[in-house]
Amino acid sequence: LYIVFAVIAIAVASCTTSKSLYKKGNQLAAAGMNKEAADFFYNSLNRNANNVDSRIALKSIGQKVLEENLQKFYQAHGADQHKEAVYSYRAAMDFKSKMSRFVELSVPPYYEDYYDESKNAYLETRYAEAKRMIKEEKFEAANKVLEEILRIDKNYKDASDLE
Repeated sequence: LYIVFAVIAIAVASCTTSKSLYKKGNQLAAAGMNKEAADFFYNSLNRNANNVDSRIALKSIGQKVLEENLQKFYQAHGADQHKEAVYSYRAAMDFKSKMSRFVELSVPPYYEDYYDESKNAYLETRYAEAKRMIKEEKFEAANKVLEEILRIDKNYKDASDLE
């Protein structure tokens, strides 16, 4: 009985073809659900990397999703919300990196300069917090802050030594 259920489960999972994922992605894109559509196009290409329709759709929708993420970053940067800006930019770059397996998405170069500004401002604040915590002998809390700093910039000042 277990073998029968396992065979059925495998059969159902394998019925999801690249083409069916592409069609679902198109439906989501038509509904304005770009992030979800990009995931379906990406999964379609995971099933069949030669699916030209999925590749074209992923290039278009993926660029829209990336631009939406960069817009969130830019708004946070402009409002001096440096933590949100740093994490928004990193999420956008993670998305771009993931999509690069199948398509090349573009980011205007000035975003990196804005990111560096926000990153430096945010890390300076966090670094000052960590040093204050160390003075107050709150070592566990300081260590968590230093770990975050090093995740963002592994060469930031003497954060690795303080950790």
